[in-house]
Amino acid sequence: MTTRILQFYGGGYATGGTEPISITANLNNSVVYSGTIPTDYISEPSLLPDDQVLLFTCEVPMNFAGTYPMEIYIDNPVGVRVYFDQIYSNYMTIFNPVYSPAQVKILNNPASTRSEKVDVLIQSAVSPLTQEEIAILYSTDPAEQSIQKDIIIAHNLQLTVSSGPIGWQSPNTSNDPRSNVVINGVAVSRFAEPSGTWGWMVIFDAETSGSISYDLTLISGYE
Repeated sequence: MTTRILQFYGGGYATGGTEPISITANLNNSVVYSGTIPTDYISEPSLLPDDQVLLFTCEVPMNFAGTYPMEIYIDNPVGVRVYFDQIYSNYMTIFNPVYSPAQVKILNNPASTRSEKVDVLIQSAVSPLTQEEIAILYSTDPAEQSIQKDIIIAHNLQLTVSSGPIGWQSPNTSNDPRSNVVINGVAVSRFAEPSGTWGWMVIFDAETSGSISYDLTLISGYE
């Protein structure tokens, strides 16, 4: 089965320590990563997205859409903290980069005229459209629809494309991928804002291990 990669970002902090933090990550009741994560021994934890680093990766089926249970166990001396932030996936659906945001808005707007949409296609075609192809794109004849699709594909004019193996997006573009979060055995809730993926800090000042569990909801990948 074709797979895609999930990347989990965050930060490990063991101020004054010398040993890297170790974690074991279980996805759908199977171990997907067991090992150390990058650990900062000097800085205080940062919650800024730009400061987060790649902690670990795992693979999931390309076309899976649904929810997996996930648990991450941290094993290290008392006093360490781990921040779990953004999650990314490759092979996600994105707007075709040949279009500007303004052009995407025109193509997505039901009120846009056929002429406005065809003008965008003419401007954005990877290789120039012929006059015959332009005429077909202007056509409202249902019999021409399959030909119109062939023209759009031939000139890389699809509205959406795959982000491919090196394009990284949230694996759940509509909501936070994590829900029903439990940290060290206690259910915790996020605020309504900001929207998107929420960050979670696991702190264990008085125990030798910590944990975070949640439901991870993914939308299907796109090859």
